[in-house]
Amino acid sequence: MNVSTNDIFTVITLYNVCLEQSVAYKSLTVSLKEHFQGNIAKKQSLLVYDNSKYIQPISESCYWNIIYVHDPSNPGVSKAYNTGAGMALSQKKKWLLIVDQDSDFPASTYTTIQTSLGNYPNIKLFAPILKSSNGIISPCIYKFKRGFAPKSIQPGVVSLHKYSPVNSGLTIALDLFNEVSGYNEKIRLDFSDFYFIDKVKENIDSFVIMNLYCEHSLSGEDMAESAANVNRFRTYCQGARLSVNSYQDYFTLFIITLLRACKLTLKSRNIVFLLIFFKCYILRTRAF
Repeated sequence: MNVSTNDIFTVITLYNVCLEQSVAYKSLTVSLKEHFQGNIAKKQSLLVYDNSKYIQPISESCYWNIIYVHDPSNPGVSKAYNTGAGMALSQKKKWLLIVDQDSDFPASTYTTIQTSLGNYPNIKLFAPILKSSNGIISPCIYKFKRGFAPKSIQPGVVSLHKYSPVNSGLTIALDLFNEVSGYNEKIRLDFSDFYFIDKVKENIDSFVIMNLYCEHSLSGEDMAESAANVNRFRTYCQGARLSVNSYQDYFTLFIITLLRACKLTLKSRNIVFLLIFFKCYILRTRAF
């Protein structure tokens, strides 16, 4: 099956970083140069969804047709992905590639994606292997509403009931994206990927792990006492309680979120994280 990179619509979500300083943007631009060997016939479609407080100037690119959306309300990644999907459909694209600003992609990325899509014409979801300093973070072993790092993982077709990919680097067929009604925009950041994949599993059983290894920076583990990190934990708790669909979900996420609140409280020596947990998870958990 012949697949073109022109069938792919890429979305990068930014927060408090300039586009030109984004590791993802820089590495994907290098990948396009490598893929087209410097002679691109048509600029590739890119939505830059900027959640930062201030608007930023966007320079013209030889490789990208950039659509810039500035949203200082900071709705998170889910709205950015849904917005990108809508734009991709209007441009008659077939695939959506979603990218975190901190993911570092190899030069072979677009070539590998194009080859993978062609080799597996009946698969609608593709994911790279994301690594951090702590090991493999995606795809992960998804149990008890959280991801566990596998010791090793091999490219190929795998079950969605065994492994679950996170957001960054996902290449999703737009027809599948629409079948599951996209991302839940109320879940702004944390848990958005697992909630989305849970919906996807109702439609398909497997996905492809591509022979594509990327480096990814984790931002949620080093929360301290600053106002920004307090707000980040509030978003985490909100994502957790919006992911509750059963009594089992409630108690599983209760434990996960409480443990993180305790860890942050001990680290910062401030009970603000426990107060946020009580207010944003316990008091606001919706009926199920």
